[in-house]
Amino acid sequence: MLKRIRKSAVFLLTFCMMLQNSRTAYAGTDQTAPEPARQIEQKGQSGSDGQESQSSQEDRLSQEGQSSQGGQSSQEGQSSQEGQSSQEGQSSQEGQSSQQGHPAQQVHLGIDNTHVYAGMEHSYGEGYVPTEADNKISLVVPFTADGALKDNTLTVTVGFKETKETPFQLKNYQADVKLQTVTFKEEQADVYLYTVDLFLQEERHAGQYPVSVQARGIDGEGNQVTLEYVIFTNVTGAGRNQQDKEHPEDPENQETPEAETGGEGKILPPEAGGDTMAPSAGNGEESVVHQPKFILEESSLDGIVLDAGSSQEMQVTFRNKSSEFAACNVKVSLAAEGEESNLTFGRTSEYFEKVQPGKAITFTEELRIQTNAPQGNVPVKFSFEYEDEKGTAYMGTESLVLQIRQPARVSLSNCSIPSSVYSTDTISTDMQILNLGKAPVYNVRVSAKGAGIFALQTFYAGTLEAGQSIQGSMELYAGAKNMESINDTLAGTDEEKYGKVDGALVLAYEDVYGQTYSQEVNYKTEIQPPKILSLKPEKKEQETNQWWVSVLVLAGAGLLGILLIQTLRIRGLKKNNLNTH
Repeated sequence: MLKRIRKSAVFLLTFCMMLQNSRTAYAGTDQTAPEPARQIEQKGQSGSDGQESQSSQEDRLSQEGQSSQGGQSSQEGQSSQEGQSSQEGQSSQEGQSSQQGHPAQQVHLGIDNTHVYAGMEHSYGEGYVPTEADNKISLVVPFTADGALKDNTLTVTVGFKETKETPFQLKNYQADVKLQTVTFKEEQADVYLYTVDLFLQEERHAGQYPVSVQARGIDGEGNQVTLEYVIFTNVTGAGRNQQDKEHPEDPENQETPEAETGGEGKILPPEAGGDTMAPSAGNGEESVVHQPKFILEESSLDGIVLDAGSSQEMQVTFRNKSSEFAACNVKVSLAAEGEESNLTFGRTSEYFEKVQPGKAITFTEELRIQTNAPQGNVPVKFSFEYEDEKGTAYMGTESLVLQIRQPARVSLSNCSIPSSVYSTDTISTDMQILNLGKAPVYNVRVSAKGAGIFALQTFYAGTLEAGQSIQGSMELYAGAKNMESINDTLAGTDEEKYGKVDGALVLAYEDVYGQTYSQEVNYKTEIQPPKILSLKPEKKEQETNQWWVSVLVLAGAGLLGILLIQTLRIRGLKKNNLNTH
């Protein structure tokens, strides 16, 4: 009985020790972390081993009180140290994980590829090439950051490709670059502008040489951010180059072409002890990484003509055409080319963490076209900033041409048809055509449609520029209301031929893309029977020359007047004689 009690006590003591070790190991530790889990598993195994050694513990049962307590304290101390060690290991792993982080949460460095800074003839997006003068290469690199950096400072170094004869003098070109704001007309850019003169050897070979520029900084959380960018420089020959021309067969004067060496090599660090910027393989030789290329594959706006003043969702698909290498930290930016494109976008950039070989990415954004946007083809440039899996920075561009048109607006006015017309009559109507739009219209013409009234000829106005107007008139023929064409004959009863009719004058025109527009001006009129003119000639009085009759009449009247006067005078004389006697 006593032996069983002693075995039970040993078993309970062992179980308590295992439980205490497990609690200590789990205290303050994330149970999902893989390392602590393995440690706990090992502790459980050691507990099992302790359970298997119960017979050895029974022999020391007489010293159970102090020994068990001392052993428990020792194991608890060891477990506490192991738990603390596992917590520190886990904290170290979590700290390292937080430093690596998700790329979208870190500060990313880039190159401003849209602006032209002092010392540059073209922007990086337009193919910037450093200039050579006075035996030196002037290099300008505008670094950008999408977040705050410690002390607003970037440390920039320069390295050169290891070739048989480098044209550059190996000096310390490292510099700390401060954040500055540069103003361009109506916009500003915040950049870390690195400018340096790379001095050339007095004797050098002419050719194109790569220069590796690496920027390092610290973000607000203490994480290091880096960017390596390779720029190709054109170097003219001097000194030794002339000797090469005179003795091209000399092996010492022959340089291995880049095509034979794979186009890549090691990067020489600055004399100040900078690290080699190009990563190398484990066997000491650098593996060649070809630049991934993004090609515009599809656009939702292909073949669509966009009206000024409208908005449209734009979806553009780009594909990584490399079949072997992925693109990392891809930033896609877009901008309309030209100062007066009048295009606006909801966002001008988008970030993609990684694009696998042969995979595609889709850039989706809302496009708004202002009402005063010029008509025609407007190119939109997409700029790419990305890295390969070794951290080497690359840039690229693709363009999409959008077709923009101004809405065509033309009016027809000052035209009228009489309310009543006679059949078979020809009537004339005046008209005015005005281009109210902001772009020219073409093939402007006016015709008539409807029964009974027909245009003798279509009025053609040709091309109307924006804001231009033209006046004219059109001849119309009034037939019968049962006529569908001017070539039909007048037939039928009066009720069928005459009466009220309606129709329209039709204005038609085209825009620059060949789309036809039309609008109508309606009219109503009544066709009456034609006026019938008598065909019988009127009788004309015989014309005679009787002027002498008039003369005789006038003469007779004069004689009668004279006789009357003389008669009155004689009577007066007689009366006077009688009164005298």
